[in-house]
Amino acid sequence: MSEPAVLAVEEVSRSFGKLQAVQPINLAVHAGQVTGIIGPNGSGKTTLFNCLSGVLRPSSGRVLLRGENMTGKRPHLFARKGLGRTFQIATPFLSMSVLENLLVAEAVADTDASRQKAACILERLRLTRLSDQSAGNLSGGQMKLLELGRILMCDPVLVLLDEIGAGVHPNLKNVIAESVRHYRDQGVAFLLIEHDMEFIQDVCDDIIVMAYGEVIARGRFDEVTRHPRVIDSYLGAELET
Repeated sequence: MSEPAVLAVEEVSRSFGKLQAVQPINLAVHAGQVTGIIGPNGSGKTTLFNCLSGVLRPSSGRVLLRGENMTGKRPHLFARKGLGRTFQIATPFLSMSVLENLLVAEAVADTDASRQKAACILERLRLTRLSDQSAGNLSGGQMKLLELGRILMCDPVLVLLDEIGAGVHPNLKNVIAESVRHYRDQGVAFLLIEHDMEFIQDVCDDIIVMAYGEVIARGRFDEVTRHPRVIDSYLGAELET
């Protein structure tokens, strides 16, 4: 692609004492691109996400967001630069309504413009009928939709999704997939961790496979799922269980 990458990862690694959780990794994600990261538990996926969003400082390498070196900066500075991230367990403000959660995310006064923006996102996420409900009354899947909505209120250029489909009803997972495709078409870049192969195949343009902290394959879904190392270290193990 000719345009500079929204996210550029240059030789990023992370160790905890003698444990090398993430081997040096290089990757790039461009505007309007959805990249999936798959691999067995303990392969370093979430540790990598933490390095890419300011939760952890990489042991080596650089993280460039929109061309700016963000290595070692705090999460709120990544957010200001246009990065949004969900976590495996959604944590909305439970005592607030669904709509209030979105308005807080934008960090602006409660204006007609912000309410109209929130209403559009709620409609996209099929949460309009729940807008006045307390977030604490939502199902786990609906909370994940709400967390995605809070990120979208901030007009991100890059969204990191950490197992957003885990434990989510298939109907809600379809809503997530539709939303990812919609915002991808608007130029938003996505990097997501997921174990659901159907979801990965449905939304991702390319796939990165990790095992033991390193990238062992990258390419289209049909390419990586035929890769011998991927079958041996990840898919084959899943098929046996």
